[in-house]
Amino acid sequence: MTPFHRGAEGQKLGVHVDTCTLTLMTENKDLKSRLVIGEKRDGRREYDEGARDELVRMCLRPGVSIARTAMEHDVNPNQLRKWITRYRQQRMAQAQQNSTSVSRAVVN
Repeated sequence: MTPFHRGAEGQKLGVHVDTCTLTLMTENKDLKSRLVIGEKRDGRREYDEGARDELVRMCLRPGVSIARTAMEHDVNPNQLRKWITRYRQQRMAQAQQNSTSVSRAVVN
C-alpha cells in the first residue's frame, strides 16, 4: 500500500520515497563525519585516508560532480581534484607493478 496525504481539496496525494537516494544521503553524512580526523597547528585539517579514498572513488563514478561532492563534504574542490589525481597515479603505478611481476613470472 502506497502512503498518501490529503491535499487542500481532500484528494489523495501519493508519496514516493526513493530509498536509494536516502541510503546515499545517509552514507554521505557518515562519510562526512569520518573524513576530518584532526587539525594541524596551522589550521589545516587532517583527513582519514580511508574516508578520503572512499570520497575519491565516489567522484570516479559516472555523472558525479566533483565540485558538488567536494562542497557537500566541506572539502575544497581543488583539494579533491588533487586527491583524485594522486589516487589515479597510485592505481596506474600498482597496475604497472603488477604487470611487470606477471611478465617476470611468465619469463621464468
